Amino acid sequence: AVPAPGDFALAGLDIDERGRFWVVDQNESEVYVIDGPISSMYIDPQTGYFLPGECVTFGLINEAWTTAVGDYCFDITMYYGDLTMPYALPACVQVQPRAEMGWELITVPINAIPNNPAIQFADDIVPFSVDPSSSNLYGYNQDAGTLELPSGFVRGKGYFLKSWLDNTYWDVYGTPYDDGDFIYTLYYPESSPNWGWWLIGNPFTTRLDWDGVYAANDFTYLDAEYFLWSRKHGWSWYSPLIGGGGEDNLIDAWRGFFVYTRSGNPAIYTHLTFPKEWTLPTFLAKANTGAPKGAAVATDTPEPFMLRFSAQGVNGSDVRNDIYNYFGLDSLATDGFDEYDVREPATTPPGNFFDGHFRCGSLNLALDSKANFAGGSKTWTFRVRNLPSGMNVKLMWPRNRIPTGDDISCGVENLDPRWNITLTDNFTGDVVDMRADTSYSFVYASAPREFTITLTDIDLGLKDVDKPDRFSIGPNMPNPFNATTEFTLAIPEASDIRVEVFDLLGKRVTTLVEDKLDVGHHRVVWNGRDDSGRDLPSGVYLYRIVADDFEQTRKMTLIK
Repeated sequence: AVPAPGDFALAGLDIDERGRFWVVDQNESEVYVIDGPISSMYIDPQTGYFLPGECVTFGLINEAWTTAVGDYCFDITMYYGDLTMPYALPACVQVQPRAEMGWELITVPINAIPNNPAIQFADDIVPFSVDPSSSNLYGYNQDAGTLELPSGFVRGKGYFLKSWLDNTYWDVYGTPYDDGDFIYTLYYPESSPNWGWWLIGNPFTTRLDWDGVYAANDFTYLDAEYFLWSRKHGWSWYSPLIGGGGEDNLIDAWRGFFVYTRSGNPAIYTHLTFPKEWTLPTFLAKANTGAPKGAAVATDTPEPFMLRFSAQGVNGSDVRNDIYNYFGLDSLATDGFDEYDVREPATTPPGNFFDGHFRCGSLNLALDSKANFAGGSKTWTFRVRNLPSGMNVKLMWPRNRIPTGDDISCGVENLDPRWNITLTDNFTGDVVDMRADTSYSFVYASAPREFTITLTDIDLGLKDVDKPDRFSIGPNMPNPFNATTEFTLAIPEASDIRVEVFDLLGKRVTTLVEDKLDVGHHRVVWNGRDDSGRDLPSGVYLYRIVADDFEQTRKMTLIK
């Protein structure tokens, strides 16, 4: 029991798998809960009566966001008896990790007691096997490029965990590690058949900001991306340089992930620092996934883009997904492999998986970005392999979407009208107009299947045909909008242009464009934030173009 002033005695305090907070009072019959850890969280019911020794269940409710996995400590203040001062009850809650059916990546950020995976998981995943050929838990040996059976948990290492059912909650008992920064040492494993891949994990019991990790370290001999894996979507990733391929900058507690170490480090070892200051209280909402702050882009060269190219294979109950592959153009990229491409992990996940990727020389890529261009054509090669014969495969790409922070893809309807884009099945010769259709299906045989995506600038003299005859600012689309919206500027002559956003009180909240723009049509994107990057509340906003002696204002509506 935890003693309290007077004759109050607390006999139980816990959080169950449904997120309900319960308290047992042996002596008093009245409890008032008046405060919670954050303004959007509260205890329900807020008053209660119970007999000595009775167990009473309270709900710990967070309406602001689905609470992420992690450990949280806060005070719950209660009145009891005739006291006028509340009693502060320290509470620590561990929100358990939840596994979906199949394999996914985990880590263990506490000092497990006992440090025995079989004992720790046997009560949560039933049956739990530690047989080397059929284990429910594997580590990854970066030197051999193979899966291995871990004898215990190591802080900072990642693991493959297999659950038999969806929504399987699991936990590991132990004590916290010392507070402060954590350093994990990496090197390029010369002998590995999978080169430089390491399976590591978030070393903290709260979420970690990968942008902060990137800013605090020298990534000369590391790729900028981290990779997650799950049965539902295959590989997903995030890059501080590019944005998200299914993930954002925040890595949940208890989450494992892959990183890539590059060869050539004269120091041999790369010491990756995980700064404690870049962890986030888990009760805070996930990062805003809106697109980066908008900027005008001229159409003399067709608009660059990224397009998601997803795949799914189905053979009875065997369903395999590979959602987050991308190709496209970037004004800073080259046609060869560079920092604007994302290599796909060379490791083979346990169990069934969909093996699809873009090819760039000998590399397999999750993102193949080429230099933007005007006139002529460029091609990309996508390869599917290692599937069972007779599996029905569907390739898919989005029709209409605006890029967000966790998915950089637009839709084919959002592409610059000068782009003509086709998909060719190199086995059958079938050609698909990717603007007209958003999927292509085939039956996998036994050999790898390759597809060619061809992008052509049809031009058609648009520089002259589409030359605006006057300044104008177009309506924003979509309107109303939630995450991002966009509109077009018409510029009949090279001019100094300023585009600003105001609230209805006339206060300027952000400047989207302040530059000299060439003749043509220019696209502007806004993500609903002010100049400081803060999210703005719902409401009507005015956006205005000023060019020489021309001025025009329109309205748009932001809905949260």
